[in-house]
Amino acid sequence: MDNNNNNNNEEIIEGQGFQPTPADPSLRYEIPEVLPLSTDQKPNESLIVNDKNATKIRCRLCSCLMVLSDVSKLVELQQFVHCSKQQQGADKGETLNWFWEIADMFKFENIGFSKTLGSLRYLTCADCEKEIVGFQNLPNPICYLAANRVKYD
Repeated sequence: MDNNNNNNNEEIIEGQGFQPTPADPSLRYEIPEVLPLSTDQKPNESLIVNDKNATKIRCRLCSCLMVLSDVSKLVELQQFVHCSKQQQGADKGETLNWFWEIADMFKFENIGFSKTLGSLRYLTCADCEKEIVGFQNLPNPICYLAANRVKYD
């Protein structure tokens, strides 16, 4: 028996071991690297009942459930928010005015937090982590989801 014979016909480079072939690209979930800026408008009145969200709030990219209905309050405040985690830079974002206010992080169904940057922690989808969807201004426990960076059902 020849010990140098490689049964799977894959080349093994000394010190690197087996090099698997990449997964089938057709099975991957494609997310654009450059996300469009949102249109910062007050959400439709049908999404608000008694000043709270009337529907579930989901990630606009992967549909992950972030907040159940009747949990957050719509507020108007001005805050600069970066476009995406990959595009963080001084000029890569927009000033938004409409946010869903969530009393504390335990009211979320799924959410991800960035490291603290100054007094801000950015919020992102816990599943895809592709876009910054809000912020928390520490030490305040209140979190804010950008109303136009999410979708509703």
